[in-house]
Amino acid sequence: MVPVRRTRALADMAKATVLWIAVGALVVGAIVGAIGERLRLRAAIQFAPILEFCRVGAFSGYVQGQKQYGTPEAYEQALKDLLHDLEDRNRSSSDLFPHDMRLFDEALAYARLSEVQALRGATQDSAQSLHSAEALCPAVKWKNCSGDKILEFVRRLDAQLDAKVGGSDANHGR
Repeated sequence: MVPVRRTRALADMAKATVLWIAVGALVVGAIVGAIGERLRLRAAIQFAPILEFCRVGAFSGYVQGQKQYGTPEAYEQALKDLLHDLEDRNRSSSDLFPHDMRLFDEALAYARLSEVQALRGATQDSAQSLHSAEALCPAVKWKNCSGDKILEFVRRLDAQLDAKVGGSDANHGR
């Protein structure tokens, strides 16, 4: 019987062979990882509009809930949160809602914020918010656009919404 020499497989191979196996494993791993990441990215891109739609719906419910049942301070904070969200969405590209539509929503949110701030007596904040709404007039694309026109539109729109929803006792003076 011939004695069996036990040696490690890698120790018996030439250094060049070991190096090529390591490089090959690295390349195969990178290719498999890239394919996996691409598939995951493709799935994320497909679900992005759904996530944005959910985000818009959640903010709408949040702001309307605070308007109808929250304190004036809670409604004001909800509008500020909405504005931060709109600004974030305006910086990103979206196929779901056109950029001008998001800017239009931002103008309406500033007008609503102006109204709430005026009700609490913060006239400088109210004027600044109304000025921010008016600054978005180029995106609104109305024939005659001003902060007051946007505020008038918001009041009519909110009155129609309140009539359809049934209004609320905590409607912050509207």
